[in-house]
Amino acid sequence: MSTIFITGAAGALGSAVARAFDAAGANTVVIGRETARLERACGPASERRMLAVADLRDAASVAAAVHAAVQRFGRIDALCNIAGGFAMGTPVHATTDAQWDELFDLNVRSLRNAVVAVVPGMLDGQGGKIVNIASGSARQGLANMGAYCASKDVVIRLTESMSAELRGKGINVNCVLRHHRHAGQPCRHAECRSRQMGRAGSAGRCDPVSVQPGCARNSRRCDSVYLKFEPTGNQEIAAGALALRGLLRA
Repeated sequence: MSTIFITGAAGALGSAVARAFDAAGANTVVIGRETARLERACGPASERRMLAVADLRDAASVAAAVHAAVQRFGRIDALCNIAGGFAMGTPVHATTDAQWDELFDLNVRSLRNAVVAVVPGMLDGQGGKIVNIASGSARQGLANMGAYCASKDVVIRLTESMSAELRGKGINVNCVLRHHRHAGQPCRHAECRSRQMGRAGSAGRCDPVSVQPGCARNSRRCDSVYLKFEPTGNQEIAAGALALRGLLRA
């Protein structure tokens, strides 16, 4: 039975991913800052579900959660780095050190701490799978979103580096770009638009949830995919969670 370590599990996407793996019969280790929020989002602790409170910005806290998970389930087969943060509205020249550090702590340091804690066990065992969550906004700089775009671009670059480092050691590393848009809106990447067909059959328009493995922009450097969905829709979030589950199990 596989064990899945999910950060950001108290959020909409994280809890949906946890439920998807629960339904598939996997062990889940759901990470958040408060037990009560984890219980509301994912349900109470059970034989196959472990609730772990940790501050992902603190390496020792993450290491303790990983150690507890391994002690209980034996190993971690997949790491899903969903935790992160978003902020906009401040131009680069007015961004404070505190604002910059906050987004890099939430989006980059949290991911690195999880990887540092989990990957050694995967290397010692049977390998594993890692999925990191970036954003479509990381593909280009956007006004008043400099710190956010930069932090999510780092997630993509780290994914590329880890993929190159670990693919020959039994660990598959992917990056999912969570693209916030309205259903039916054209994808802004020309090389993706040329390959997408919506359910209505109109070329160049995405389904509310669509996954394109190995987009031309990244296929030579890592195993990136695009996951596009409207984040306020429960059906789209659930479908996105199932796509993530498929990616981690493939």
